[in-house]
Amino acid sequence: MRWAAAVVLSASLLAACGGGDANNSAKAQSSDARARATAAVAPAAVAADEIKVVDLIKVSETRVSRTEFDVVFQVRLRNTGSHSWRDVSLTLSAVGAGATIRDGAVVVGNVGASAELTPADTITLRQDRTKSFDIASLVWQVSGTASDTPADQLAALEDSGAIPKLERGPTIGGVDADGNGVRDDVDAWIASRYPAGVQRAAAVQAARALQASLLVNPQDLPAAKEASRRITYAANCVFTRFPAGGAIEPSRVMRELEGVTTNTKPRLLAYLAYNKALDGTSAALPEGDTCE
Repeated sequence: MRWAAAVVLSASLLAACGGGDANNSAKAQSSDARARATAAVAPAAVAADEIKVVDLIKVSETRVSRTEFDVVFQVRLRNTGSHSWRDVSLTLSAVGAGATIRDGAVVVGNVGASAELTPADTITLRQDRTKSFDIASLVWQVSGTASDTPADQLAALEDSGAIPKLERGPTIGGVDADGNGVRDDVDAWIASRYPAGVQRAAAVQAARALQASLLVNPQDLPAAKEASRRITYAANCVFTRFPAGGAIEPSRVMRELEGVTTNTKPRLLAYLAYNKALDGTSAALPEGDTCE
């Protein structure tokens, strides 16, 4: 009789879940069909709904007649949505009275979520100075592909300038074509971030010391200690070249350099392994000028 009881129990469970009722089953199937249909017609993200032109920046102008000028503009745009976009382009399709479109296409590239940027590409309008120019009269067509993959989001953030554009290859050492001990992309970032000569030299010294620490064999304690000494000397140099209370705090410089140096998982793991190797060791603080 255990078998019969099991059948009754199974039937009760099916009924409670709607599985024993043909009407309930039909309703469930109908509900599923409606859900699939709704998903099928749900609107995809549209670039024009999120990417907006917010300003024009005049680059140059050339007189072509007594009252007409060809004016070159850069376009300032903002992503007002939460999607990242790739392969974005703008096309100016209409202008107000007194202006004609000479070149209305703008190649933008990647645009991160909530990013604001000014592409290098420009537009050219022929403007009659006897008539007022109204930016609100411009009509734009926007195209692009929504992409929310981590790689696309990262690329969009880099292109917008929100984060540094860095090399993210598989190797720990990266590319150092000039052999100065600093990855080429970090070299370029330092040059743009710290233009003053002595400050840039201090930043390069610190980047070189941090880069060397990634390449240390964690099992080689003397080598790890030497890498630590070089970082300590470089940090001391940074603190002398970037005075506290200045435009750029020295502690921030070291944090930024540490971040751009350990910008991939393998590099970060190598840096953590180096630090782990120094557990239980001590080092003296340097004195005097430790800049190279």
